[in-house]
Amino acid sequence: MAAFRYQPVELRLPQGYEFYGLLRLLGRFHHARLKGRGLADDEILRLEPMLTDSLLHDLACNLQEIGLLRRDEQGEWLLSRDLDQVSLADLYECTQLSIPVAEKHLPYRDDSLGRAALAALDDLRLPLRERLQRKTPLLLLPLALALALAACKPAQEPAPASSQPPAQAPAPSTPAPVEETPAERTTAEFPTLKMKAVDGSEYDLAAHRGKWVVVNFWATWCAPCRKEMPELSALHAMRSNIEVVGLAYEDIEAPEMQAFLTKHPVTYPIVIVDPFDPPADFATPRGLPLTHLLDPQGKLAHSFLGPVTAAGVDQQLAASQ
Repeated sequence: MAAFRYQPVELRLPQGYEFYGLLRLLGRFHHARLKGRGLADDEILRLEPMLTDSLLHDLACNLQEIGLLRRDEQGEWLLSRDLDQVSLADLYECTQLSIPVAEKHLPYRDDSLGRAALAALDDLRLPLRERLQRKTPLLLLPLALALALAACKPAQEPAPASSQPPAQAPAPSTPAPVEETPAERTTAEFPTLKMKAVDGSEYDLAAHRGKWVVVNFWATWCAPCRKEMPELSALHAMRSNIEVVGLAYEDIEAPEMQAFLTKHPVTYPIVIVDPFDPPADFATPRGLPLTHLLDPQGKLAHSFLGPVTAAGVDQQLAASQ
């Protein structure tokens, strides 16, 4: 009799959310590649217990068809080319998986891969034809191991699946922790920044000495980033001692950003930065939004990971004085 791999309800991937499983799977393959190894089927199912044997087989075959995945001599799966050579359109066309339009309970949505996958799905719910051809969301997802759209908390590895279902439904197991690549650099004590803003003006951080400066890393596809924009605009417009600058951390052209800002206007300058070559004096963001608060002398006073509020800024100003 074939072994039966029991899946508690809490660990099952809802129908229609296979794309979420695919994005997590790519993250696992990317991390394995960084360590110079492949992944066997049983190890994949242990790392991502939400995947069924049949879904894993189908996804692996789809990725193999577009030359993204291959088996080595030991039967382990390996990435066969860089993910920055693949667009979301490639994945969408080869898998024919639906893009979910509503949120449901998803297993492990709160670990780094889960949050990154949800951010990518959120991006895909924007005008689809325009977004599918962009490579950035796909690349940034597996690079959650390096860029991590959110920090990953250590977790215990799940126990191997039992061959027989337990008498009662077990508590949800915890997926194997995603080891994240350390940031290549940290934010300088007195960071500098001199770049051209979207409106064509030159932005020089040094020119704003004498005031508190809020340096906000964000992206148009990041829902929490969009949510905090009105509060940042109010800080910039209504506080004489505070100025804000938004660093758009994504692969986007100025005209597209200008169109976005027409629909989502802000009072502060926006600068587009290369997500693969961020400003040298700032650490590679390991989550979005990420906000740095600089004091009037230009010294780093505090960093916020996650949405920032006026109350949070005021609290840090009071603590620094």
